[in-house]
Amino acid sequence: MLVLDSGNAMKYLIGELEGLKYRWAYRLVDSRFTGVPQRRQRVLLVASRHDDPRAVLFPDDAGAPDDAWFRTDAYGFYWTEGLRGLGWAKDALITLKGGSALGIPSPPAAWVKDRQPGQAIVTPGISDAEYLQVPPGLDAGCCRG
Repeated sequence: MLVLDSGNAMKYLIGELEGLKYRWAYRLVDSRFTGVPQRRQRVLLVASRHDDPRAVLFPDDAGAPDDAWFRTDAYGFYWTEGLRGLGWAKDALITLKGGSALGIPSPPAAWVKDRQPGQAIVTPGISDAEYLQVPPGLDAGCCRG
């Protein structure tokens, strides 16, 4: 959202909101912190004509969890980046995407540290990715094929 059309999409949206006399605020949220085991940045935008939207987006911000909060037995990554790329994610799968800036396929994978050779690298399919979108506690049967 923030970089769509080199930032022009967000500029347009904000311009329209301000033209309608809305006050607005946004923040980036990592979807891992909502209980979904996928690292993906989401833009949350709140606008109001009467109230300060910052009160909704930043009420009691605890910040990102420290490193000990994450499990240490599984890591998500893109094949084209390895363990030093931006796609390396402790305790989460990275964003599903159809390609890379290099123009080559870049499917996600997960390395499960304690699995035996031949089973340590997992490449999720579409139905697996759909299943991971269901927050804990909800019926995930809807998403399994």
